[in-house]
Amino acid sequence: MIISQYSSALEINEAKGKKVIYNLLNHSIGMIRAASYAEAEQGYALQLPKDDLSVLIDMDVLVEDKKDDREKALYYTRKSPFSNPVGYLTILTCLDCNLKCEYCSQKHFMNGQKMDATRSESIAAWATNWIKSNHLQHITVSIIGGEPLLNMSPLNIILPALRRTGAQITVNVVTNGVLLDTEMVKKLVNLNIEKVQVTLDGDATTHDQIKHIRREGTFQTILEGVERCTEAGLEVDIRINYPKRKKEQATNALRALRDLKNKFRIQVYFSEVQTEPFFCSNEMANIIPDFYEMAYGMGFSIPGPFGSLLCQAESDHGFTIDPTGVVYKCYNSVGMPHQQLGEIVDGRLMVKNHAVLNNHPILDCLSCKYFPVCRGGCKHMRQARNLAPNTRMCGYDNYQLAEQRILPLYIGSLLRKAVK
Repeated sequence: MIISQYSSALEINEAKGKKVIYNLLNHSIGMIRAASYAEAEQGYALQLPKDDLSVLIDMDVLVEDKKDDREKALYYTRKSPFSNPVGYLTILTCLDCNLKCEYCSQKHFMNGQKMDATRSESIAAWATNWIKSNHLQHITVSIIGGEPLLNMSPLNIILPALRRTGAQITVNVVTNGVLLDTEMVKKLVNLNIEKVQVTLDGDATTHDQIKHIRREGTFQTILEGVERCTEAGLEVDIRINYPKRKKEQATNALRALRDLKNKFRIQVYFSEVQTEPFFCSNEMANIIPDFYEMAYGMGFSIPGPFGSLLCQAESDHGFTIDPTGVVYKCYNSVGMPHQQLGEIVDGRLMVKNHAVLNNHPILDCLSCKYFPVCRGGCKHMRQARNLAPNTRMCGYDNYQLAEQRILPLYIGSLLRKAVK
């Protein structure tokens, strides 16, 4: 047997003398002796020392040959949207914001709407039945807006209902960070929210020109909110945006974070400012390895550079719900009428557009190492650009860059965090 071609083998300082194996199909991680890895590459995996062989078996990375490897990837690609015990919910509590960022991709549908108690109860009833009838075991909930902290009351209805199902519920909130005062952080903790994501738009000067309230900058306010969150035990993702061709602003923003405490609870990632709706596969094109290496050297955690085999939009158990109960498959599709799946009414999902449920993985890409995380590109990007479902959108170079320079930092930060 051999190790799957959909695996990366890394040598990192935190695991000297070992090969760290990361599987792109199931995202398992394991370490074996470098000599054992060389043997396994030659097809002698079953002759390895017992401890190394056990690691590979537990990771589920051993296959009979390359043909069987591709058949396995194809099997899970077709199976996972319908048999996954994990559900994904993205909930927009409002279409309102306390900031007016010029580049905002949501400004064309920001209308001030807020999810009310009646709608929240209807969504809670539907979600409860959805979890139970599909025997879901783990639900990842993302709370977004607009600015979701402007309307927290739906969470007091929806989140307790989800938890009463007995499923494991993981919740994160995407916020501009301006409202993260002491009382708000307490509310997040009381709601058992695990993670908060905030965004900085370049260095302090540029950020305060873009994100201000009555001409008062918000850069320092956000950093103070980050400190409150980590001190309360919350994980924080900091996304640093930078204008096109002004990458020094990302570097300056990162340097401004040097004095933050609890860096092991903070992940930092980077993105060039987008002026159109942002789709997931574009993010790979914005990877700047030097930034991540700098962040890692400062003690911050590094996010995993690869998505899972199954994104929310392609899962049969993934939905985005706006404040009025309209349902989409992808959060980037909110506000696009032709991308609406249906609407939740009186605790029931009324499906009106089955076309958005169909998936079209590009099977010609099966031989590519990065097929499990790319599958030929994002289907919602193809739909937004009016491309045929079988149009290949190759991101090989970007994925290779991520594997070579970002993945080792991600693995290293996991090991470093485990020590904490």
